[in-house]
Amino acid sequence: MARCASGFWLRTLLRHKAPDGDTATEAAFAMPAAPAADLVHASSDLEFAFAVAAFADVMRGATTWPLEDTRALADANATNNDRKELVGLIDRAMKLRGNAATVAQ
Repeated sequence: MARCASGFWLRTLLRHKAPDGDTATEAAFAMPAAPAADLVHASSDLEFAFAVAAFADVMRGATTWPLEDTRALADANATNNDRKELVGLIDRAMKLRGNAATVAQ
């Protein structure tokens, strides 16, 4: 995998301010290397994060990830009630869409 110009694998800039604040704060976070060589060798947290991102992509119509695969990945890594809630949302989306490739069409 290619590194960005700063020499890190990934660099994220986050700009935020308090709800009642006037001044924004910026923070930079660097990831020196990929978190896993591939999804098969990824941690449970990374696999779940991938399922979250894949579901979001399908819901906004950006990709045709199979929801069945996304659900299976989320379910296999649903280690608490918050994560199980995502599995329930995917189930609802699958029920509403029938067997179409994506939700947003």
